[in-house]
Amino acid sequence: MDPESQSTVMAVDIMKTTPLFLAALCCVAILSPAALGREISSQGGSTCPCHLEPAHDSYPGSGEGNLMWNCRDRLLPSVPTSCWAANANVTQVDLFNHHITTLRAGDFDALHNLRFLNVYKGWLSTVEAGSLRTLTTLEHLDLGFGFLTEVPEEISHMPQLRVVALEYNQIKEVPRELLLPLADNLEQLIFVRNEVEAVPELDFLPHLTFLDLEANNIRSLPKRLLGALRGPCALWINDNPLSDVAAAMLLPLPNGSEIRTNASIAVWAQNDAEMSSMFDRDWRVYDKNQQDLDLFVLTHTCDEAHDTPADFIHPCEAE
Repeated sequence: MDPESQSTVMAVDIMKTTPLFLAALCCVAILSPAALGREISSQGGSTCPCHLEPAHDSYPGSGEGNLMWNCRDRLLPSVPTSCWAANANVTQVDLFNHHITTLRAGDFDALHNLRFLNVYKGWLSTVEAGSLRTLTTLEHLDLGFGFLTEVPEEISHMPQLRVVALEYNQIKEVPRELLLPLADNLEQLIFVRNEVEAVPELDFLPHLTFLDLEANNIRSLPKRLLGALRGPCALWINDNPLSDVAAAMLLPLPNGSEIRTNASIAVWAQNDAEMSSMFDRDWRVYDKNQQDLDLFVLTHTCDEAHDTPADFIHPCEAE
């Protein structure tokens, strides 16, 4: 073939392949984060079992360009640190439904921008020292539906937390000293369905919007359970062996708050003035079936006859 003919053939070949090459480039350019996550998690023999996808709008760390490692329903036996090696610049990690028994020191050290961590539903029983405290931007931590028997000491090193969810565990005590460092930001504290027997004074948490103590073993609550709250708060205390509470415990709740309790609860006011203050509040009081309860019927004054239990202090006698 003469040189002129050879040049013509090469030109034709280039014209034929150029559209294919450009199309391939376009496909790479428009890969979704989820598709990109599948590519990343399978590159180079990586063992990452999770998918990278856009951060969810309903959790902290959402926003354009932000990413989540979605590890839901993978029954993972340990924290998938191989995924962090592939991409550590994520704002959310979802490990829902896992077989992780222990969060170990260093498991999350690479995730410097993490704001949401869900370790709900699994076999978690141990949170080692140093496993979470490096997450200096974390706002939402859910360690629910596991086998924890105590509040992890790690949370006391995470003052930026806004949500601490420890629901459906076997926790018996709520240590005040572990929550004190969270005073500037904590909004939601969730202990539903544990084995909590006593709750300390939480009057140092002014930003609370939800305190869930439902379905524990609580027989009494301190008068200073709540402090000067900045806005409405939902207080859930139903399904406890709790028969009596002080009106003074409820009065810090601002207008617009809600109280979910048992219909059998008795609210004790020290005098008529305190009772009148109760009735002036714009609260919703209801049971777990969403049936409204009449606060007027539930409330009594301490000059009325009342039992004095042997195993805890009645609200009328409590300081």
